[in-house]
Amino acid sequence: MYDEELKHHLGFSKNEERSENSNNYRNGSYVKRVKSSSGELELSVPRDRNGEFEPHVVKKYQTDVFGIEDKIISLYGCGMSTRDISENIKELYGFEVSAEVVFNITNRVLSEIKEWQSRPLKLAYAVVFMDGIVFKIKKDGIMQKITAYGCIGVDLDGQKEVLSMHIGGAESSKYWLSVMSDLKARGVQQVLIFCTDNLNGLDDAIKSCFLESDHQKCIVHQIRNSVKHVSYKDLKEVCSDLKAIYGTDG
Repeated sequence: MYDEELKHHLGFSKNEERSENSNNYRNGSYVKRVKSSSGELELSVPRDRNGEFEPHVVKKYQTDVFGIEDKIISLYGCGMSTRDISENIKELYGFEVSAEVVFNITNRVLSEIKEWQSRPLKLAYAVVFMDGIVFKIKKDGIMQKITAYGCIGVDLDGQKEVLSMHIGGAESSKYWLSVMSDLKARGVQQVLIFCTDNLNGLDDAIKSCFLESDHQKCIVHQIRNSVKHVSYKDLKEVCSDLKAIYGTDG
């Protein structure tokens, strides 16, 4: 964020040549320590030759950054435009961050996202939970529904870890096969149990990549699939019997 502010102030980036009309340029940096919601942070504050650079996101004599370090990214994650984010930052904190600076800041996060998505995983997991959450987003001025499919793994020590997040995609065997192939490509060799809803094509995809894994389908969905064949007058009695079945330890 400092780098983007200084770039905006000088009019050229670190690796670009300054314009002929400019007599100002970068002049190293100094260390500044501030308190944040994550503990104490050590910031490297850039300087300009003429001493004219005044940071706005973290001001010169500011001693804490509670909330600021995540605000721009969180607003971007909520689907706000760079101009809307700029206006909200000004309203919340009393200083202006241009839409261009916001764009450059959020764009830098994309490389970190890609690095997280392709990071190596553990060799084995005891359980992998897979499910989708439907979100409403505005795209081209129209509200649309998208599904975020998440994989959460529980390793052999009982620790939970988000393995992957996939946005959209049709619930088909081909799509789920690409998800399974991604897990294998990142180092997963064994999963004892996959726990999922009865999603289309998922069972075949699991068998293709993890043949020895057990597939535990969601009990709620199994009950729903069972009772849809039961007449209404027998529904209560049948549900009571199913509860006794699925509630047994064996």
